[in-house]
Amino acid sequence: GMASSASSSTFGVLQVDHATALPEADRARALLDDVRRHAEPVLRARGWRVRRLAELCCCKAAPESGKSANVAGWCLPAGDGQTAQTIALRLRKPKGGGHGLLPFESLFETMLHEMAHIVHSRHSPAFFELMDELRVEWEGLLAKGRRSRAAPSPS
Repeated sequence: GMASSASSSTFGVLQVDHATALPEADRARALLDDVRRHAEPVLRARGWRVRRLAELCCCKAAPESGKSANVAGWCLPAGDGQTAQTIALRLRKPKGGGHGLLPFESLFETMLHEMAHIVHSRHSPAFFELMDELRVEWEGLLAKGRRSRAAPSPS
């Protein structure tokens, strides 16, 4: 089965789909939710949206499967320079590798890569430049979040 949850905001990630029938489905879902939570501030700051963030696997059990399943992820851009219809991420090692879940860092690096495809379809110098900008924005937001949690600013 597939499970989805929708977000009410116009920007960010509007829907998440994971494979409920694969091993450790709850942990897979938590990973996708982490990716979404980290991606959303970056997407919102640019007025971008990802209509659907889906799990990609070699198995039919996954929301996205098939011949593209050997890649780390893919993006189906809407063509407007600010929307992805779907970003699919491979969360697991192949079945032969026991379907073990991949670390968040590697998944998020793939997410940044796919987000850059919202604007650039090819792996051009501009693509990699944008990917670096997205990473810097994300790291800045992360640092800001850590600071605000660590020390409340004086009111």
